[in-house]
Amino acid sequence: MSEMTLVEQQYADAMVRRQQQIEEYSQWVAAVPITVGTALAFNTGDPVPASHVERFKWDALGLVSPRLTSESAQAVPAVSPVTSEAILADKDLKDSTAGSKPAPKAKV
Repeated sequence: MSEMTLVEQQYADAMVRRQQQIEEYSQWVAAVPITVGTALAFNTGDPVPASHVERFKWDALGLVSPRLTSESAQAVPAVSPVTSEAILADKDLKDSTAGSKPAPKAKV
């Protein structure tokens, strides 16, 4: 078996880093908006790195919630992705009803 080329080694390294990122960000989500100093770091529902949760004890403070596991995710209804066909169909529907009622004018 031949040795890996530089490009193959870089790709393998990138895949290892990607897997580490997935593991780091797949455990917790923000339960509330979280700020670090005066900057908004995570919005509600954003994935939060496990290292932050451990370091700052955000789980004990109630700032984060465990991310859904595959078993609990099955209880959540799936949301169908928006397709270009759905967007065009919605636009066609709006275009066909555009002349029926004028939109109310905003008072200035």
